Amino acid sequence: FRTPVCEAVEMKKYLIKVCKVPSKAIIIEPHARHTTTNLRNLNRMIYRFRIPADKKVLIVTDVSQSTYILGNMAKNATRELGYIPYAEIKKESATETEYLPNKLSIHTNPFDPLDPE
Repeated sequence: FRTPVCEAVEMKKYLIKVCKVPSKAIIIEPHARHTTTNLRNLNRMIYRFRIPADKKVLIVTDVSQSTYILGNMAKNATRELGYIPYAEIKKESATETEYLPNKLSIHTNPFDPLDPE
């Protein structure tokens, strides 16, 4: 949000160049302002693109962010979004967390001008 670079775009470049992940295997969500909106927006993409919503989503991040996702994020998401954007969240490792998307994420907030459709 209000930065000269988009973290999602830069991470995609890194995955392609350094990790040799094929471009077509990477989906980016460039509109999020923070983690709660990132998961909400990703969930919308899952439903919009008809990706099976019963398949777990894998979040790969640093230890600090992983700890936040499993800790205070539910409280913050409830305050910011009115719901928790995930179900069945589980820590897989210090840097990996998996979850199932919450279908409530598909609803756009008409009172939030930065909520993309």
